[in-house]
Order: sequence, then structure tokens, then C-alpha cells
Amino acid sequence: MAGLTRSELSTKTKYHKPLLAKAKLKTANVALTDGKKVSLYGATLTYKNNMKKEVSVDLTTLSANNFPKHLKDDTSGHTIVLANGTSFTMGKLLKSDDMKGLDKDESDTADEKGGDKKYPHDFNRGGVAEGIYAAAIFLRFTNKGKKRGAKITEKELKSFILNKMSKEGNSGTIKGIGDNREVTIKDDILLIYGLKATDAKALYDERIWEHWKGAAVKLDGIKQLPKQGSDMVLTALNYVNNTTKASAKTEMDHPIIDWAHIMWDNGVYNEVRINAEGEVAQDETKVDIRVSANNHNGADVDLKRISLKFNGVGQFGQMSGVTWDVTAGVLKEFFAIDDPRLSEDDYIGYIKTKDNKSDAALAMRKMWEAECGITQAGDRLSDSLKTKKGSTAFQKALWRHMSQGKTAKKEEPGVELVDAYKDDPVVYQLDGLFDHCFHSLELKSEYSLSQVSKRSQGKKVAGMDHALIDLCKIDITAKGLGTDSDSRKTLLTIRIKRGDSNAKGPYYRTIFEKKELLHDLIAAGKREYDPKYRPDKN
Repeated sequence: MAGLTRSELSTKTKYHKPLLAKAKLKTANVALTDGKKVSLYGATLTYKNNMKKEVSVDLTTLSANNFPKHLKDDTSGHTIVLANGTSFTMGKLLKSDDMKGLDKDESDTADEKGGDKKYPHDFNRGGVAEGIYAAAIFLRFTNKGKKRGAKITEKELKSFILNKMSKEGNSGTIKGIGDNREVTIKDDILLIYGLKATDAKALYDERIWEHWKGAAVKLDGIKQLPKQGSDMVLTALNYVNNTTKASAKTEMDHPIIDWAHIMWDNGVYNEVRINAEGEVAQDETKVDIRVSANNHNGADVDLKRISLKFNGVGQFGQMSGVTWDVTAGVLKEFFAIDDPRLSEDDYIGYIKTKDNKSDAALAMRKMWEAECGITQAGDRLSDSLKTKKGSTAFQKALWRHMSQGKTAKKEEPGVELVDAYKDDPVVYQLDGLFDHCFHSLELKSEYSLSQVSKRSQGKKVAGMDHALIDLCKIDITAKGLGTDSDSRKTLLTIRIKRGDSNAKGPYYRTIFEKKELLHDLIAAGKREYDPKYRPDKN
């Protein structure tokens, strides 16, 4: 059976629209030349460009117009990596009949029970928030008021998004100018953005604008979009309109409105860039919106490195994969343990699936149990955390996973975590983690199991020789801060999470979740906003 090679796809554009349409649908599958069917939802295309540099792009961000640039003759090694981590060369895509004529969005069909259809654009609220915040920041730097400091209103923000950004599509560059004090030369302000296509389509749909403000929205024939706990429009406006109450602020603490003032006041030309391409290089950086400008010497300087979250920060990092070396890597990075008690051979011996790879849940659990003193004497995690070496490694690992990309080529200090939560943004200066002595917090580990739901108990899953098992979690606790310094609080939870099942069975990830005490630690650098500047009340 013939496959769709890079060469075939580069010349026969009729396949582009059907292929990319399927990649945007959770329920759609594509056939492979070996007879298997897989979902491209959440998949990425990787290849080497003409400079032999590896490129990775989310299939959902591509359109029939920009897809061909990733298929040029001077590119090579085109591989599709699925959401579960498995991969195959592009040439294994089957040249099937349904790939030749899928013209409509299959998500537009009514649900199985009939009645209202699902909203046609399967958006991610975090991606939508990125577009809203980027637009608000652009409006701050192009503001015509004195010091570029006049209040940005919802009307201005909405008009800009629906009339300016929408014309560019899900990605583009919008140019504006910024006034300077007592000089005629203007600053160039550039908004450079790349949103997922589904997020952009939803953001540009005026009918559901109130949904971004937290309201439930019901369209004719469409299932209701439920009420949300956060108003991302208001939080974005508060972020660009308000000043900090902090008694002392460093250059890194400057809120956006201060930087706009500095660009107005410095009396020289600047090119300011608001780069919102968080979907482009997710593994290389945690920065979703980068605000930069040229300094007086012509060099580029980052004014803001913003990591944007929506509706509360919980999970902030993960390690994909189920091999021995993944857990060994977590032990070394977080606990300075470079000699795991459970050997790789013993680890493999615990895996009960036919292929020794699909389900390593038991092996991962046994590996953690050995370190936590459950199956072997002595809690090595707690013992290591009591040392200066172990507590320092843990501190650096927290900072790295919260503020740095997995494959970052260099460290980026000064990343600001902005949580669009409820009606106000909560802003954390992540470098503030280094303001605390972790060794004095008396860190220790607490092992427990997350039980399989009653509905799943005793049931086998495709590709597995055994039923689902309980998954382990490790809480890292510490002594609290301030007046509560004698109480013990949870700082971090490391746990194994079961993902969606596929033809080979479920897959697993090691995830990291922020808990109460970690919130307290990073909140030490939190900006509080003055309510008198709230645009909905002024």
C-alpha cells in the first residue's frame, strides 16, 4: 500500500487539507501502510531544515498555506511523533481514499445522542489567554496617552483582537508606533504571534467574547460553553494597567506599564517586540510572551519573560517516558541520587506487558518504593534532602521545571509567572525561589498510593496482561514560613499519571504539582494590584 512521502505531499496539495483537518480532531484517525490506525491529535512533525537543525512543529498549528514550507526539497528526516510518544516516518501515512476528500470539519457533527452540536473549534483556554494578553501588552506600548500610561479599556482590546489580529489569522506580525517624550521620532512596536488555529478561531468569534470574561455562552444549535471561574479579559487589562505596590522593585520587577513609560521617556528610538509564540518552541522555553527591545548600543534586551497560566497553577512540569532512565533522571535531578537501588534489569523484570514497554507502572512504583524505604530499609529521599547537596539540588530542580524549558540551551533568569486567576492576575517572580534557604526547611518525603477508581478495578486494558494497578505519589513536605513556621506543609507532589489508552495500552508520565508551601515561597515575589485601577470599576 502506497504511503504519503514528503516528496508526494510537497507536490500534491490535495492531501494537505484532509490531513491537517484530521490532526485537529480528537475522534479522527489516519491509516498507516502497516494496517494500523492512529490519531494525529496532539502530534508533532519533526524534521531537519537546510541547516541540519531539528525543527518540531505542532500539526494543529499548520494550515494548507504554511504546510508546504515544512516539506521543501532541502529538508529531511520527516517524522510524526504522536501524543503518546510513539513515532513513525511520514512515508507510513497511507494514501487512502478519505485522505483525498475530507473537506468539512468533522467536529461540526451533532453529538451521538442528537441535539446540539459541540462548539466547532476545540480551543485551549490557555492558548486563548496568550492571545488576549499579547494584544493587551501591544496596546500598552502603542498607547497615545502621556507616558503611554492611559488606561487600556475592554472596548479597545476587543476591537484590536477582532479587527486587527483576526485579519492576520492565527499567526502574523502587526506593526504599531509609540510616541517619545520631546522628540519627533517614533518607536516601532511589533506584535509577533503564533496561536493554534483552533484557539485563534475561537478568540476571533465575537459571539463568545463574554465566555472569555467567565460567562456561560449558549449559541443556537451549539452546546453551552460553561461558566468559568476566571475573567481572562479583566486579568489581562489589570496586568497592563496597574502598578505594583511593592516597596522595593528591581529592574526585573518592572510591571509592563513601567517599561512603556521608560520607552516613552528615554528620548531615543527603540524597536519593541511582543513575541507571543508559546506554541512554537514549548520544550526549549517556558516563556509564552517575550517582550524585548534594542538598547542604546543596538543589542536586544528582554524586558519581560512571561510564562502564562490560566485558572490556577497546579501541574507545572512533567517527564514523559516509562524507561528506567526516566525515573533515574528524576532521582538525580531532584534528590542528587545517582545510584538507584533498583537496577535496570530488576526494573524490566517487573513489567508485565507483552512488549516490556507499554505498561511500566509497576516497575516505576517499585523503583520509588525502594528509594522511599517501603521495600528496602531507609528513606533515601528524606536522607538526601537533609543534606546541603540534596536540598540545593531540589531547589534548583524546582526552579528549572517551573521557569525553564526541558531542552533549553541556556538558562533564562527573570521569568515571570502570570496566573490569569479569577478577576486579577497573580504574578510570581520565579527567581524568588533562590531567596530561601531550602536546607533550613527540613524537607522530607512521604510515600502513598493513588488508588485505581472502583470503575477500573480488576479490569484489563488493551495490550496489557494484567489489570490496572494503584499508582504511587511522593509528597515533599517542609516546615512552613513566618508565624506558621512550626507546622509542616506540602511543598511538591511527584506522582505517576496514567494517560489515555491506545492500541498498546496506557502510557505514563511523571508529573510535578505545586502545593501550598511552594505557593507561599513563590508568592514572596508576587505583585499585588491596586484595585482602584480595575477597569471594570473605574
